[in-house]
Amino acid sequence: MMARKLFSAALSAAALLAVTPVPAHEGHHSPVPWQACQDKQLDDPCEFRNTARDLYRGSCREVQRQLICVRNQPITRSAAAPGQLEPPWSEALQAPWKLPDDIQYEL
Repeated sequence: MMARKLFSAALSAAALLAVTPVPAHEGHHSPVPWQACQDKQLDDPCEFRNTARDLYRGSCREVQRQLICVRNQPITRSAAAPGQLEPPWSEALQAPWKLPDDIQYEL
């Protein structure tokens, strides 16, 4: 009985020591969600597209005294097949020196 309690205590201590805190959200590394709220106010609706042309819709929220577009609706997936880019991306790849102006690019 005593050995079982010692084993449980040792196992609990090992589990507690093995836990490392991980931030729930490390932040957004792409400038596109920030740019989507550049000329907007807090809680304004916003949207942006990623490089696969998926549409992200949400509202402008304040993070570190700056507004960022935070998704609060389901992602609208691009109609392009996986691995394929839909126009104007495919057109831009043929002429990479002239990218479309109406697209917000994710780096």
